[in-house]
Amino acid sequence: MEARTSPRPPDQLNQWIEERIQLMEAPGHAFPQRFSKGDWLLVAAVATLCLAVIVAGAFL
Repeated sequence: MEARTSPRPPDQLNQWIEERIQLMEAPGHAFPQRFSKGDWLLVAAVATLCLAVIVAGAFL
């Protein structure tokens, strides 16, 4: 059998996760803005429209 020269995938994943955690815990990290009321209304409208299309499709 050949010896692996690159790290195993779980090791790569753990390393990537640790790097991301360090970036997010950095003092200058910019967090995304919270959803506004308009954003939530848009989500609800899209979900309602999708549900209506699915129900309408059931009657075709």
